[in-house]
Amino acid sequence: MSQGVYLEIEGCDGSGKTTQARRLAEALGGQGPVVRLVTQPSFSAIGRLIRGALRGAWSPDPRALQLLFAADRQDCRDGLVSYLSHGDIVISDRGALSTWAYALGMARAEGNPQAEAIGRWADVLSDWALRPAAILVIDTPLETCLERVAARGARATTEREAALREIHALYRGEAQSSRLG
Repeated sequence: MSQGVYLEIEGCDGSGKTTQARRLAEALGGQGPVVRLVTQPSFSAIGRLIRGALRGAWSPDPRALQLLFAADRQDCRDGLVSYLSHGDIVISDRGALSTWAYALGMARAEGNPQAEAIGRWADVLSDWALRPAAILVIDTPLETCLERVAARGARATTEREAALREIHALYRGEAQSSRLG
């Protein structure tokens, strides 16, 4: 049996990454391999804890939130590896790049003097993440992202305007860098 393909779709909140991941999965479905659409955070116990925080049930330190995201990805890793070993196509609407972009972007937005160190630390968290065959960064204009988040009602610290501005700039810079390459 052939090895599957793991793809990540990235972008800040309101960029349309979940919609595009779903559309890609629909376009590829029925053309051979099984297509699996996964989401970050997952629907595991850790993912539910993260979703609660994002909806305001509690307010963890931003670094703790990134640790939870990294733990959620690690917790789901065996399932993804199993899908891939069966030749499936796995499409995720977030991945390890988010850990770095959100940790650094939120720290910068808060004016944290250790922002760059936090970004490097978050990048290290990704060392154990499953490596995708490709990362697609959705580069939606910032104003569109802000409008979409406002329309659905900003639910989390990650959706505050200052944080989204920083996170958007980080994704845009990464899409133009050799880091993804």
